Amino acid sequence: MNLLRSFSAPADMPLAARFFIGLLRRIRIGHLVLVTPDGGRCVFGDPLAQPAARLQINDWRACRAILRVGDIGFADAYRDQWLDTPDAAALLRLAMRNEAAVACTIDGDFIARSGITCGIGCG
Repeated sequence: MNLLRSFSAPADMPLAARFFIGLLRRIRIGHLVLVTPDGGRCVFGDPLAQPAARLQINDWRACRAILRVGDIGFADAYRDQWLDTPDAAALLRLAMRNEAAVACTIDGDFIARSGITCGIGCG
């Protein structure tokens, strides 16, 4: 499996997906392997550290759902098969260990609360 440590956002990536990727860049404990809708793979955090989790985004709409309504958006996106994970418990452990990095996605409405100049983005 070829993992990229540096993720370059495609020009057609939705804004919500760019914000979501920006949040993933804040992972400091463990690592997350992200699989994008086009099959690209990227690792966020230290690829040798635990806990480890994998998240597959099947549809970029999942990012918007998570940012808008947090954990409920995640559940809705999972139900709609916009995202998937082989081990939900591992993903939850990783999120809990990196609570400061992902806290703004728990309650949702991240984009409305952060504004365009929040400093989180891809690049």
